[in-house]
Amino acid sequence: MTAGQLKDVLHHLGWDGTDLHPDFPPAIGFGGNHHPVLVACNTSRLALLNYDFEKLRALCLAQNWVTVQLITPTGAGQWHSRNPFPWGGVIEDPATGAAAAAFAGYLAKLGRATTGDTLTITQGVEMGRRSHINVELLATTALISGSVTPIRA
Repeated sequence: MTAGQLKDVLHHLGWDGTDLHPDFPPAIGFGGNHHPVLVACNTSRLALLNYDFEKLRALCLAQNWVTVQLITPTGAGQWHSRNPFPWGGVIEDPATGAAAAAFAGYLAKLGRATTGDTLTITQGVEMGRRSHINVELLATTALISGSVTPIRA
C-alpha cells in the first residue's frame, strides 16, 4: 500500500495512524479480489465504524478494492473483523470469504502464518449478522469455511 493510498483510506474511514496496530503494517491483500488490510489497535476501534461512504466508495472503485479488511487480534488464532463494502453499495459485509483469504496471505507474507495454520475470523457482530470464518492456510491458497447468520424473508 502506498503512503497516498493509506492516507486516503484512513481519512475516509475517519481513522489516523494511532488507530493501527503497530505490529501489523497496512497492506493490500489479494484473495480473488484486492482488499486493503488495516489491523486495528483494538476491538473498541472497530466498534466505532462510521465512514464517509461516498468518498470511500470512490476510492475503492478507483483502486479496484472490493472491501476494506478492518481487523484486530482477539486471541491466539482469533480475529475480529469489519468489512466496509461501499463498492457493492452497502455499508458493511457480514461475511467476506475473499477478504479472509487475502488476510491469510497477508499473515503468510509477514511470516506470522505458515502452511497448515488455522485462524477464525468473527465478522458481522455489530450489524447483528454474526459469522465465523474459518481459514486454513494451504501452500498457495487458503481454505475458507464457516457459519453465518441466515437471512430470512
